[in-house]
Amino acid sequence: MRRGWLVAMAVALVAGGVWYLRRPASPEPVEATARPTAKAERGSIEVVVAATGTVEPAFQIEVKSKASGEVLRFPLQPGDTVRKGEPLVELDPADEQRNVRRAQAEVASNEASLRAAEAELERRKAEAQLRRREVEASLESARTELEAAVARRKRTEDLFRRKLVSPEALEQAQVAEAAARSKLALAEVALGRAELDRLEIEAARQEVALRRAALERSRILLEEAQDRLADTKIAAPIDGILLTKAVERGQIISSGISGFNGGTTLCTIADTSVTLVLANVDEADIGQVRPGQPVRVSCDAHRGLVLPGRVRRVLPLGEEEQNVVLFRVRIEVTGEQKSLLLPGMTANVEIVVDRRDNAVLVPNRALVYRDDTLGVELAGGGWKPVEVGITDGDRTAVQGIEPGTEVVLATVQPRERGGRGFFFGIGRKKTRRSGGGGTHR
Repeated sequence: MRRGWLVAMAVALVAGGVWYLRRPASPEPVEATARPTAKAERGSIEVVVAATGTVEPAFQIEVKSKASGEVLRFPLQPGDTVRKGEPLVELDPADEQRNVRRAQAEVASNEASLRAAEAELERRKAEAQLRRREVEASLESARTELEAAVARRKRTEDLFRRKLVSPEALEQAQVAEAAARSKLALAEVALGRAELDRLEIEAARQEVALRRAALERSRILLEEAQDRLADTKIAAPIDGILLTKAVERGQIISSGISGFNGGTTLCTIADTSVTLVLANVDEADIGQVRPGQPVRVSCDAHRGLVLPGRVRRVLPLGEEEQNVVLFRVRIEVTGEQKSLLLPGMTANVEIVVDRRDNAVLVPNRALVYRDDTLGVELAGGGWKPVEVGITDGDRTAVQGIEPGTEVVLATVQPRERGGRGFFFGIGRKKTRRSGGGGTHR
């Protein structure tokens, strides 16, 4: 009996221990946590479209030579600054000197041919003029003789009818008239030969014109040969930076005007008087971008350097890259240090598409909806509706409260419109899409 009682006591003690260890802990007093607040401030706010792009010159020129020959000198290297008119490349002038001499000989030959043609023309003109005078004189003489022969024949016929002359005399008068008519006919034929002289003179004039044109053409070829000889010394066509160097000393190059391939490229020069950035802007943001808007430009190569700029042009044709449509925006970089941006560098740009100065600003976390009305919860209690303006993703411009008003910030997840709860989804930053598209914040 005593033994059973001891077992029962042991079981009771174990059960009590288990209950004690498993009993719910008594609640500890919860210390109230203060809700975060912030004050409305007066200041400036702007909306920007962020994008990446590539630095490019205003334009670049491939330098080619009008002359051909061996490269004797090309001392510059890529990255060197050049000035317009500065010597770049010097070619061996031997080939072009031979071309000049050949062209000079052609000019001399054509000059001699022209002189010969002009002399032949003058000779033909003189002969034709003399022959015409002779023919005209012969024609006049033949007409006079014919008139006299006709008169003599008529007079003889009259005398014959009166039986004052013999038949032989009449026959002689008739024969003399016929001879005079033949002589007139021959004179008229000779006059036709003079017309043939006129045609020959015209042909001689045409020959002179052809010789003169050949001389002019050879003179032009001589000028071109002399120009190509001068072009064996190639100068920089613009101010800029030497981007590429395509030939070296000893290399043979072909003329850019005598070959079908356009000639050998010597180098490429970029105009750096204007520095541009060709930025890729997402189609979702391009509607906000306009020419003339201010831009901030930076690059990884010069950390901390921010240069001002302006939107110069929005290119109208979008291009799809990795299923994202991007639009090219050409931005002109200004500022004294713009020369630090070299062609080909990657640039980060922020295009200021909207800005408000002297605005009342609150954190986006302060905006709360109540029954579809947007407002702020006041730190001193109560709620006040506001009208919102632009946002930069962190702050929003509002109307309806004064600067210095202390408002409560949300510490919970944002809710959708309707009912009660905090709303700070206005103007949330977009994540950058693949393909280098723009971001808006």
